Amino acid sequence: MAQVSGFALPGGWSPVNVSRCRGCGTRVLWGRNEFGRGAAFGADGAEHRLSCSNAELMQRGRFTLLDARSERRSA
Repeated sequence: MAQVSGFALPGGWSPVNVSRCRGCGTRVLWGRNEFGRGAAFGADGAEHRLSCSNAELMQRGRFTLLDARSERRSA
Protein backbone atom coordinates (compact mmCIF):
# COMPACT_ATOMS: atom_id res chain seq x y z
CA MET A 1 0.00 0.00 0.00
CA ALA A 2 1.16 3.48 -0.86
CA GLN A 3 0.65 6.50 1.40
CA VAL A 4 -1.04 9.43 -0.38
CA SER A 5 -2.14 12.59 1.48
CA GLY A 6 -2.52 10.65 4.74
CA PHE A 7 -4.43 7.80 3.09
CA ALA A 8 -3.29 4.26 2.41
CA LEU A 9 -3.96 3.38 -1.23
CA PRO A 10 -3.87 -0.31 -2.28
CA GLY A 11 -1.41 -1.40 -4.95
CA GLY A 12 -2.63 -1.05 -8.54
CA TRP A 13 -4.66 2.08 -7.75
CA SER A 14 -3.75 5.64 -8.78
CA PRO A 15 -4.90 8.62 -6.70
CA VAL A 16 -7.45 10.95 -8.31
CA ASN A 17 -8.52 13.42 -5.62
CA VAL A 18 -9.52 13.86 -1.97
CA SER A 19 -13.12 14.78 -1.21
CA ARG A 20 -15.89 14.14 1.29
CA CYS A 21 -18.45 11.33 1.21
CA ARG A 22 -21.91 12.69 0.42
CA GLY A 23 -23.43 10.07 2.69
CA CYS A 24 -21.51 10.59 5.93
CA GLY A 25 -19.12 13.52 5.37
CA THR A 26 -15.92 11.54 5.97
CA ARG A 27 -12.81 12.53 3.98
CA VAL A 28 -12.08 9.94 1.29
CA LEU A 29 -9.41 9.48 -1.36
CA TRP A 30 -10.76 8.64 -4.80
CA GLY A 31 -8.64 6.22 -6.77
CA ARG A 32 -8.76 4.62 -10.20
CA ASN A 33 -7.34 1.25 -11.20
CA GLU A 34 -5.76 0.28 -14.51
CA PHE A 35 -9.16 -0.77 -15.91
CA GLY A 36 -10.73 2.63 -15.20
CA ARG A 37 -12.81 1.56 -12.20
CA GLY A 38 -13.07 4.25 -9.54
CA ALA A 39 -13.51 3.77 -5.79
CA ALA A 40 -13.33 5.82 -2.61
CA PHE A 41 -10.87 4.73 0.08
CA GLY A 42 -10.68 5.58 3.75
CA ALA A 43 -7.51 6.41 5.66
CA ASP A 44 -6.99 2.71 6.45
CA GLY A 45 -6.90 1.72 2.76
CA ALA A 46 -10.25 -0.09 2.78
CA GLU A 47 -12.99 0.85 0.34
CA HIS A 48 -15.14 3.46 2.04
CA ARG A 49 -18.45 1.89 0.99
CA LEU A 50 -17.68 -1.01 3.33
CA SER A 51 -17.59 1.26 6.40
CA CYS A 52 -19.90 4.15 5.46
CA SER A 53 -22.76 4.70 7.89
CA ASN A 54 -25.07 5.47 4.94
CA ALA A 55 -23.92 2.70 2.62
CA GLU A 56 -27.49 1.40 2.22
CA LEU A 57 -28.37 4.67 0.46
CA MET A 58 -25.62 4.22 -2.11
CA GLN A 59 -26.53 2.52 -5.33
CA ARG A 60 -23.72 1.46 -7.62
CA GLY A 61 -21.46 3.71 -5.57
CA ARG A 62 -23.58 6.85 -6.10
CA PHE A 63 -25.44 8.65 -3.33
CA THR A 64 -28.01 11.23 -4.34
CA LEU A 65 -30.16 13.61 -2.33
CA LEU A 66 -33.19 12.16 -4.09
CA ASP A 67 -32.39 8.74 -2.60
CA ALA A 68 -32.08 10.23 0.88
CA ARG A 69 -35.39 12.11 0.56
CA SER A 70 -37.15 8.97 -0.67
CA GLU A 71 -35.81 7.00 2.29
CA ARG A 72 -37.08 9.61 4.77
CA ARG A 73 -40.55 9.67 3.21
CA SER A 74 -40.97 5.90 3.31
CA ALA A 75 -39.91 5.64 6.97
